[in-house]
Amino acid sequence: MSAKLFEPVANAKSQMGARHQPSARAKAGRALRVEPLRIGCARVYGMASKGTEPQWGQGSVIEHILLAVIIQLTIRAILGSWSAGAAAAIAWFASREVTQAEYRWIEHFGAGHRANMPWWGGLDRRVWGYADPWIDWIAPTVAVVAVALIARRWRATQR
Repeated sequence: MSAKLFEPVANAKSQMGARHQPSARAKAGRALRVEPLRIGCARVYGMASKGTEPQWGQGSVIEHILLAVIIQLTIRAILGSWSAGAAAAIAWFASREVTQAEYRWIEHFGAGHRANMPWWGGLDRRVWGYADPWIDWIAPTVAVVAVALIARRWRATQR
């Protein structure tokens, strides 16, 4: 095995030879602890947003719920289990929201470089300070669990 495989991320080079190290701005940001300015339910970190700020709307919640039920129905058709369908839909939306939180972390705290993010970056409470990411996985979770429980009860009454 090559020693290059085990080289620390801070010293890693891309195949084209570019070095991926934290910028001076990222290093300065780590040393300085600045609390974000709170405006309504949004937080402003003093950096321009590149479109990763959560956008909440009733339409997106309904779309999330419908997509979760479609995932549940698809898995139900394949495996014959409402609970397996609910688990698949919950996993889909929870992982989606963690991934979006990782992108917010990279934008706000990682100077735009994925290599600067620690493994727990998507779970950092600072990037979960909005209602939108919570609603985007809790609403589909409640919907598919309700569908699974209703289907189980209906099936029990049919026996």
